[in-house]
Amino acid sequence: NGDFKTFSLPSITNEELNRINDFLNFDIKNINDLKKIYFDDFDIGFAVASTIITLTSNPNPDLGECKNLVNDLLWSSARVYLSVKKLLKENKPSKLYFHNGRHALGRAVLRLSESFKIDYCSYEAGFKIDEFILYENGMPQDRVLREKQIRTHWAKNKNYNQKYNAAESYFMKQKSGENAITIRLNYVRNQNQNKLPQNWNSEKKNIVIYNTTENEYAAIDDSFSLPFYSSQLNGIKEIAKSLEINKETHHLYLRIHPNYAQNNDPAVKDFLALNYPNLTIIKPDSDISTYKLMLEADKNITFFSSVGPESVFLGKPTILLGQAAYNELGGFYIPKTHNECIDLITKTLKPLDRKGAIMWGYYHLTYGTKYKYYKPVDNMNGKFKGKAVASSYFAKKLKSRLFKKYLFPLESLISYVYRFILKSTL
Repeated sequence: NGDFKTFSLPSITNEELNRINDFLNFDIKNINDLKKIYFDDFDIGFAVASTIITLTSNPNPDLGECKNLVNDLLWSSARVYLSVKKLLKENKPSKLYFHNGRHALGRAVLRLSESFKIDYCSYEAGFKIDEFILYENGMPQDRVLREKQIRTHWAKNKNYNQKYNAAESYFMKQKSGENAITIRLNYVRNQNQNKLPQNWNSEKKNIVIYNTTENEYAAIDDSFSLPFYSSQLNGIKEIAKSLEINKETHHLYLRIHPNYAQNNDPAVKDFLALNYPNLTIIKPDSDISTYKLMLEADKNITFFSSVGPESVFLGKPTILLGQAAYNELGGFYIPKTHNECIDLITKTLKPLDRKGAIMWGYYHLTYGTKYKYYKPVDNMNGKFKGKAVASSYFAKKLKSRLFKKYLFPLESLISYVYRFILKSTL
């Protein structure tokens, strides 16, 4: 009936508190140093890195500028870990539910669930504003889990035409921007649907590369590392360099993900600075059409963007260079080395089978559970059993670019007061 009880986390002892304080003596120079830190079997470094990356909109933030925040997140996550560990021992629950699981505090609960061999569900907003999705014993970002969901969901419906029509509807809504939950996430709203770059030459082989922002996946674990490039930027550089000898017949276009126009990720400067005679850069806020590019290209290349299945569905030869939830669904040319990648780009390719893309589209249009007691007003606000529920003032401000700019100077002062004055009273 939607009723629930609340309870407080168990307190920790002075001995445990001292253990946490001793644990914080790390010399952390960069995000990779942070990711190496573990607290027992809890990958606390990865978890804190994920939160820092989200707050800064930067997969390689300057940790010197947010040192106190890093330390506070390490301290808080370790404390949650020890408190929840006591709670699980005392109550012995049969199942746990928590949001997402990739961030600092939530991942502490996730790792304890695994340690105690307790089934759990991480939950996340669905593909529609009035739905949510449960992820059994994994995070929403878990590629293997997502693929399993896709295949299981596909197998439940034996009506192929129904599934195909749903997939087609999904891809059409992607193209029109109708699937976007908010205006901010409607990346095609300012694009001219028939516009191509001025230097587009149909007499050449035109290859379009679609990069993507890395913030959500930069600190999950090492499984999202690119197979043979150190980064998307490195991959694009290597491809452009290798294809310079083919510049009379082949031309590359980099469609920088539109989301880069809305966050503080300094990586966009590196993409914009790329300078090769056979490479045209399309800025993130350009009105050049992503879908016109996709349709007119001889080949499309993606790292792990959702553009991948869209390209396959449109019947375009598509090269995949990263680790995505759709890797094993089929439809992609997946090179194992840089030389294989160049070979695929330069030779004639036929479109591969579209079934995996159809499965992807069907899943995204039809998967999810409608809220029973919660009625959303928008993606940030709604009503639970008729009572208005809204994001906190602080949570809203965290999403503000202006606030993020001044977050860390303010945070340093707050952190000092908390760590050296209030903490002693806890």
